[in-house]
Amino acid sequence: MARTRTKPVAELVEELRDLVTAYVKQETVEPAKRLGRNFGLSLGAGLLFGTGFILLVLAVIRFSQVELFEPAADSWESVYPYLIGLGTAIAVVLFSLMMVKKPAKGPNR
Repeated sequence: MARTRTKPVAELVEELRDLVTAYVKQETVEPAKRLGRNFGLSLGAGLLFGTGFILLVLAVIRFSQVELFEPAADSWESVYPYLIGLGTAIAVVLFSLMMVKKPAKGPNR
């Protein structure tokens, strides 16, 4: 009858610890690194889009002040460029919301 040689308990415990450590790194640390990278890219994109949005609205306001309406000190016409800027902001936000795709409803969701 052939006897199988078993490993000592200390070696088995060491092997188990290495296996658990590798598993934890694979299942938690690596996905967390990818998540952090995606979060950083998303934050940067959001800041750039927000800056572009603000600059667009300011450009529309300034254009309407200079080209469309003459500067008036005590006239309601001085409000019109800001209303045009507000309308531009609302239009951009509504367009952005329309472009967001809604998740599909189905048995797999």
